[in-house]
Amino acid sequence: MSIVAFRARIITASLALVLSIMTLWQTWDLPMGTMRAVKTGFFPKVFGVLLLVLSIGMLYQLYLARHDRRQAAEGADSEESVNLRGLVGFSALFVIFVVLCYTAGFLIAAVVSVLGGGFLLGLRKWKLFLLAGGTALMSWLLFDQWLGISLPSGMW
Repeated sequence: MSIVAFRARIITASLALVLSIMTLWQTWDLPMGTMRAVKTGFFPKVFGVLLLVLSIGMLYQLYLARHDRRQAAEGADSEESVNLRGLVGFSALFVIFVVLCYTAGFLIAAVVSVLGGGFLLGLRKWKLFLLAGGTALMSWLLFDQWLGISLPSGMW
């Protein structure tokens, strides 16, 4: 792993750690509820704990890999590039998702976003359409039907 990629991963893990701590701090007093009656604090607290665990795990993994980074920096073959096209593509995809959620609703926004993300990652076959439809369907079943949390329906 190159020094640039190593630093980028440290910055990403550190920002995720700060975000998780801020999320848990802001939602500390919100009621959790139960699995049958989810209240306002349930999802932010679950998200905060998961993000906290994953960011600590990533920082620990990077700490263990610091020796490999020094060895890889000496060899020119092992250089990784930072993918600016991917960053711009996924940022644009996020904006498209937000606009489509507002105008067309969550289900259409989810399908279009998963299709776009898969395309940016190099998926091109029928599996991408199956993934997009399955993701939207499972999200709708989980949130709208099972948990009773309404998803954005759009303006139409």
